[in-house]
Amino acid sequence: MAVYDFIFDFPKISYADPILEIDVLICGKGRCRAATDNEAISEDKLKSGIESILPEVFAVCTSMGVRYDSIYKRNEDMLNKTQALLGERDEFQESVKIESFTIVELYPVDEEIPKIIEAKRRPPKSSQPVAASVPVPAPEQKNEWICRSCGKNGRGKFCPYCGSPRSLENTAAQSPQRQAGTKGRFCKKCGANLIERPAGLKFCPQCGSTQFFYVDAKVAEEVKRTFGMFDKVAAIKFYREKADVGLEEAKNAVELIFKH
Repeated sequence: MAVYDFIFDFPKISYADPILEIDVLICGKGRCRAATDNEAISEDKLKSGIESILPEVFAVCTSMGVRYDSIYKRNEDMLNKTQALLGERDEFQESVKIESFTIVELYPVDEEIPKIIEAKRRPPKSSQPVAASVPVPAPEQKNEWICRSCGKNGRGKFCPYCGSPRSLENTAAQSPQRQAGTKGRFCKKCGANLIERPAGLKFCPQCGSTQFFYVDAKVAEEVKRTFGMFDKVAAIKFYREKADVGLEEAKNAVELIFKH
């Protein structure tokens, strides 16, 4: 009984990605351990045989709904498929037993990167359009009050102009000068959404804080679609470049995006 333990290569294989809904050219390395009682089967012959059936082996991952960068998680399923395919070949028949099958290195070829990024950004064909990550409040304004200290309209627990506590006895209609900004504005301390607040806002009406930060809704949607909820470092870098902001503001924005 001969036992072979070898590394095999796959320089370029087209994989039909069921999640991204595109064909991705992938390459990499794998490791296989196999035993045979047929003296005519050498290690090179077995290695060549496995490399020739890899497209069919990877196809089992497509049928299971596995994205290209998660193929390595399905080693056992690929082992079973490899065993079955080799058993169907006359030169191997039933004389080879695959003991282990592991993908140790897998990545798309360089020219596929732009296509993959674009596929991650767009919503799946089978789903509805994804809503913006940063919610925009309804235009209706309710429960406004007039600050007794400065006489300006407020909404919330504190006056957004002078920081005085809310006057429960005085109410007022919405200020006609209130306009939504082009970017979402949020309180740095409590995270309150201040997108509908006046441009002259100085205090958060929910906690009284004077520190705010801004989130670009369009870029936020791109971040959510491209990076999901996992690669926060790459998302911060992407947001900085797209929104043209500093590191701290990008961190605050991405933290908020990942919470929604």
